[in-house]
This record gives sequence, C-alpha cells and structure tokens, in this order.
Amino acid sequence: METATRGIQVSNMPEVHGIDRAAVQATIEKGYDKLEKRLHRPIAMEVHFKEGHVQRKKDSQRSQVEAHVKVIVGGGEALLHAKHVEWDASEAVRGAVLAVEKEAEKVFAKK
Repeated sequence: METATRGIQVSNMPEVHGIDRAAVQATIEKGYDKLEKRLHRPIAMEVHFKEGHVQRKKDSQRSQVEAHVKVIVGGGEALLHAKHVEWDASEAVRGAVLAVEKEAEKVFAKK
C-alpha cells in the first residue's frame, strides 16, 4: 500500500497487528513539518518500511520494523537519507527523521 500527502510518500506500511497507523502517519507528518521549517526550502519526503527480525515468545511474535527516510531538498539541491530499526514503527520513523535532521545540519553548515 502506498499513500501520499503533501510532499510525503509512504510505502510498505507494516500490516502487523497492533500498529497504530494514525500515530505512524502523525509521526511522519511531524518530522516533515520540522524538517521543512529548519531547512527553509521545499522538500519531498519518502518513507519506506521493511519488516525484519522476528522474535517469538510463547504464543506471540513481534517483528522489528526498519524505516528508510529519504528527503529531497529544494528540487535536488541535496539528497538526505537515513534508516533506523526499532520494534515500533513510530519509533523507527522518529529515529530515521532525527538522523536525517543531523545529516541536514552537516550538509547545510558547509554551504
């Protein structure tokens, strides 16, 4: 499944039971807004999820979620990307967005 709002494209949202899709989408949009304000440039964000390692305990199982975030700044002025792995999709997105923010600070501090 793929969804797109504003300059955000989300693909392969995990279908695992117990994922709060609205919370994940809110985390993505919050990160988008924060990056756009910090960079003072138009951006496009792509978020792709991968399900990874599965942990089984007795009758339940859970899997890690890998979030890949790619941000295109100013129509190609810069390309920022990061990935983060967590047990929770919202936390995976949050970690990847924080990594992109740090990368953006480094890239635009040089310019």
